[in-house]
Amino acid sequence: MNTDEVKTFSENAEVTLQNQNQNEVKVVVNDDKSKLSAAERLYERHLINVKKYQHKNPEKMKLKAKRYMEELKKDKEKYELFLEKRRDYYTNVVKPKKEKKIVAAHEALPTTLVI
Repeated sequence: MNTDEVKTFSENAEVTLQNQNQNEVKVVVNDDKSKLSAAERLYERHLINVKKYQHKNPEKMKLKAKRYMEELKKDKEKYELFLEKRRDYYTNVVKPKKEKKIVAAHEALPTTLVI
């Protein structure tokens, strides 16, 4: 299925999409949580609990991140790798997004004609 747009939908949803040839395609999603094993449900529940804990304890998470960075800086090779990955992410992801935003903002500005 080759579609022009991406849709997100909830459980048991029926979605009608149109592709480039204007052909309608019906998609029925039956994403049933009951099909998960007990271990998978436990793991999902664990991830939710970890997220809640981290959200409720921002000071502890800040301290943990600070300790991690200190340990990382002690190991020069790992820290250099970390910095390289960070630079690559900026040049390949963040910078193009910024440039695209700036171009879109300039295109949205009204043009004025001075005679």
